[in-house]
Amino acid sequence: MSKRPILLLLTLLLATGHALAAERTFALLSVPARSTVPDWAQPGKMRYARCDGGPVEVCKAFMSGWLQIREPDAIVPCVTVYNDRTIDMFKQAGINWVWVTWSVGFSAEAEAQQRQMLRPFIAKCNAAGIRVSAYVSLTNMFIDDMTQRVPAAREWMQIELDGTPRPYGAAKYDGKPTRIIACLNHPEWLQYSRRRLNEAIEAGVSAIFYDNCAQGCKCPVCRDKFARATEAIYGKPLPVPGQATFDASRNTQGREEVEAKESAALAERAWHRFCLQTVADALAGHSRYAEALKPGILVYANTHQQLLMNDGLNAIFSEDGIEPGMKGPQLRSNIGLFKYFYAEGDGAKPIRVENGKRMHDDRMDGPMPPRNLTLAVYEAAACQAAMQTFLEMGWTTRLAQNDPKAHEALRALGVANAWLRDHESLFAQMEPIAKTALVLPGFKSIAPVVCEGKNFVVLQPKHLTAEQLAQFELVVLDDVRFLSDVQIQAVLQYVKSGGRLIATDQTARYDDRTLDLRPAPGLAPMFGDADPGTQVVQKQFGSGHCTYCPRAGDTSRLLEAWQRLEGKPLVTLQGGDGVVCFNLARSYDGRRTLVYLLNYSDSPVQDLHVTLNLSKPVHTVRVLAPGSPTSQADASPGPDGLVVPVAKLDVLTVLEVE
Repeated sequence: MSKRPILLLLTLLLATGHALAAERTFALLSVPARSTVPDWAQPGKMRYARCDGGPVEVCKAFMSGWLQIREPDAIVPCVTVYNDRTIDMFKQAGINWVWVTWSVGFSAEAEAQQRQMLRPFIAKCNAAGIRVSAYVSLTNMFIDDMTQRVPAAREWMQIELDGTPRPYGAAKYDGKPTRIIACLNHPEWLQYSRRRLNEAIEAGVSAIFYDNCAQGCKCPVCRDKFARATEAIYGKPLPVPGQATFDASRNTQGREEVEAKESAALAERAWHRFCLQTVADALAGHSRYAEALKPGILVYANTHQQLLMNDGLNAIFSEDGIEPGMKGPQLRSNIGLFKYFYAEGDGAKPIRVENGKRMHDDRMDGPMPPRNLTLAVYEAAACQAAMQTFLEMGWTTRLAQNDPKAHEALRALGVANAWLRDHESLFAQMEPIAKTALVLPGFKSIAPVVCEGKNFVVLQPKHLTAEQLAQFELVVLDDVRFLSDVQIQAVLQYVKSGGRLIATDQTARYDDRTLDLRPAPGLAPMFGDADPGTQVVQKQFGSGHCTYCPRAGDTSRLLEAWQRLEGKPLVTLQGGDGVVCFNLARSYDGRRTLVYLLNYSDSPVQDLHVTLNLSKPVHTVRVLAPGSPTSQADASPGPDGLVVPVAKLDVLTVLEVE
């Protein structure tokens, strides 16, 4: 029997001295909702693409002013995309889940041909083991068609205070807007929308995807509903933003009293939350309806990281990822976005992100270069998610034209997805772990923290309980302005009991329920009532330590405080010359720890060293990388833990620790 596992165990114990506190999990607490996710949609099993097409997609493109579909050689591949050749393309690319264009906002009669075309295609995808999502617009109406065929649609439009209809914003209109968005407080529109949902489920889809999730209607119904909602909180209704200049006394239903002393900023915040809640309620209602029709169906939406919207859904999507890689000296990574979504989904909801913000070409013009595309696939998988491939428009047009670069990208996608399929155990049933929790109120770029090599788990304010905070040695509240009294007490108790805290900018200055400024800062028991301004403040509070750190766009002071308070991280990376990032995860059963190393440069990186300071003894460390045989690491003890050398990192290397 080999002595190597025993030697590794002894060297790690000598290096670390003792195991870390056993009661800490360094992760989100046990997530029962994981058991409700279908097996095919679990992290590590999703290989996802979007494939818009058909006649309604071409009409949508023309009426939205999109230039990518204007020539016959682009129109024909888009109109005819739902065929057997496309399914063969999915197989070549290793895709096992795809969305198709079901409804973009024309009337049911106008979209009938599209659905007739899709039904057999969906059946063939299912037979090939490819799950299908139906793309449905939540609010869009192509208004001339809708009002002609559905006259009631004239009453469904979102309007401004002066009665002007609200157009869809991301289009280039040649004259009168062709796309008007519908009011989500109108029950007849919601009922009409569910007809689309019914038909998609009958056609055999496994998921529903909603786009165009926007609400800002100021019709009398919405204004009255806002007035009643704010009256319940403040004892009197707040004015709809702009109401003071439009109507100096009250709205048409007589429920809003506009007073000069009302805070315009507070009204804006309340109105914004009201609109978000309206969208969230509509999405949650559709999700419940879909679940009643087909138990286990996934429902998700393009929420653009807006608060509340994902709460009633059971999967998460964003088209706001960036093309990963190096842009000059700047490292572009989505690791922070993936970590944010993991918290947004409470560690359970399937996550897919499209890299819509490109360095090379517009997403509608063609694919990312093969190396960047490969990196995007592996980056998502390393963060318990899946990349959404934009397999349509420019790319499919170039494939139809036999463009060599388009085919090269398709082959690269297939190779990357095949490696994920063959190494599913490295990515399935994994959860991110870290000694530090970074609490974000909403998504913001945290690229400097990622690029600095900091390992962290993202939490949201909803996770601020005494039990959850106790799982981490350091908690960073990054400008978490709106907190409840209960959440503030949990934070204070965490520090008093020995925890370490960093708070930045206006953390805990506002009440989460009223959205109003607190009479005194919520963390005043630790830092005092005085405004620290631009000064870093360090305090002892109970048995713990707290630091106030103003950021104001500068991350350097936050990183300095982080370095001082975090202690020895679970993983430390030496080498990489600013082009390597990593993510750390643990299997649900706790037996394995995975270190995912990602190289964002255009060439391999040599001679990396990874130091492991884990809480459990290490018996073996295996090294796995695409294109290379699996090997056992030649690990050795160091002053801060077990040092694992990585001789070469091409795009992805995984250290599997047991």
